[in-house]
Amino acid sequence: MIRFEDLTKNLLWVLRNEIVVNSLFLCDYENSFGYSKESLCAFFDGYYDYLWEIAQEEFSNPTHKDAMSLDNEENLWAWYNCYGDFDWVEYDNID
Repeated sequence: MIRFEDLTKNLLWVLRNEIVVNSLFLCDYENSFGYSKESLCAFFDGYYDYLWEIAQEEFSNPTHKDAMSLDNEENLWAWYNCYGDFDWVEYDNID
């Protein structure tokens, strides 16, 4: 298992493609990396807020679709690097 703080840009994007950003359902944050759904929900909720802030700067009246059009590897990596540490990330038990 790779610790969350050890993710590379490429692996973070692989993880992103396993989940549904901005979902209200924890089951949409299930992942093969072994991170808790709650931790990923918190991380990607923040990521969506980050995308929304960018959308507000780039579009006059942004929509969800506008924000999600900014969902890419570069923006995700930039959001990931806003964190000083990931001590709060929890892991699921993997057999």
